[in-house]
Amino acid sequence: MGRRLIGPRQIHGKGGLYFAVYRAAGGSTLRESLGTRDHEQAMLLWPAAYQRLRDLANGKADVRPRLDEKVKPLEVVEITEAGKGPIAMPGHVFAGSYLRGGPEDHCELDWEEALEVHMRRRHERTGKPLAESTRRSIRKAFELVSKKPSHLDPKDVKDYVELLREKGYKATSISQRCSLLQGVTQSLVKTGWIPHQWPDGTIFQNPWEMIDTSAANKNHIPTASPQQCRKLIGDDCSLNGALRLSIRLMLYTGCRIGEITSRRPEDLDDGWLTIDVTPTWRPKSDNSRRILPVPVWCEAIPVRWPGRTSLNEAIQRVTPGISSHSLRHAWRTACREAEITTELAEHLMGHSQSVQLAGVYGKFSQKAKLEAMRKVWLVIDGWVGLD
Repeated sequence: MGRRLIGPRQIHGKGGLYFAVYRAAGGSTLRESLGTRDHEQAMLLWPAAYQRLRDLANGKADVRPRLDEKVKPLEVVEITEAGKGPIAMPGHVFAGSYLRGGPEDHCELDWEEALEVHMRRRHERTGKPLAESTRRSIRKAFELVSKKPSHLDPKDVKDYVELLREKGYKATSISQRCSLLQGVTQSLVKTGWIPHQWPDGTIFQNPWEMIDTSAANKNHIPTASPQQCRKLIGDDCSLNGALRLSIRLMLYTGCRIGEITSRRPEDLDDGWLTIDVTPTWRPKSDNSRRILPVPVWCEAIPVRWPGRTSLNEAIQRVTPGISSHSLRHAWRTACREAEITTELAEHLMGHSQSVQLAGVYGKFSQKAKLEAMRKVWLVIDGWVGLD
């Protein structure tokens, strides 16, 4: 049985926007976003939208409201916890509610407005607000983009990449910025602000996906070697106090720098360190929340940790060419030498795939985690000269 064309349809799964759909005699399909996730509201908006699409398909005059006309914006309704209710930004007509006349007729959102749409979509999908650091990164990324999101083409993206290169940005920074802007543009498509298909049949393609902006060197973060680990925390190391403890904990637990420097004294309990939300740190993902065993020499967590910049500068001063994240890679190397299973190692690192793996292999007990960690510690002890 085919999909129905009468009445509003909800796309992108449960919680997606409702659309009106009209299939023309020639086989082409026209769509118009109703700009709402509420079924009752969609039922009210659908008849007029369906008529506009039918008139358009039959070659009648375009009766749709245009962006340059004064149109009453959709009523601003807060989205409920259940994810229902129309979404419309204050002071703006929901541009995605009107099917474009062609690629030259663009959605007029600027990048700041597009970011607001992206933030709202991410919040609806994950139940969490977009991290402030990510918002700052996105704003830095688009401050050098001269055109609005829907006006860009692949040449504009290529020019943007060249501009960043001329300004001395590294390949990894360029790749990260383009990836962030690709995500924002995709949110405009997924929420109906940019149509998936123009009436002439042209499929919208995200220009940020059409230019290869990936970093040339995939292994841009080197792994700390056993010799470098010994220099950092061995007996001859010049670092001491909280600096040395921070580096040592990162190496022995495989934690990210933010996970260690945001820990509070109460996060350490009877040899187990809780990695969870704090006032100064938010997990990279839900999988980053975990409880890890720590060596017996970690008896207390300092009230105040060194700053991340100070830590990385100290690491590079002693071992030029590596960073704090190199220690995380070294910990993963120690896992392989200790013959720890991939599933358990991924879980201990807080990687995103650990949830899928846990669904197959089950959750890991504290005993299993402690035994695995002890094997890894023995390997690292050998590296730094403590065996």
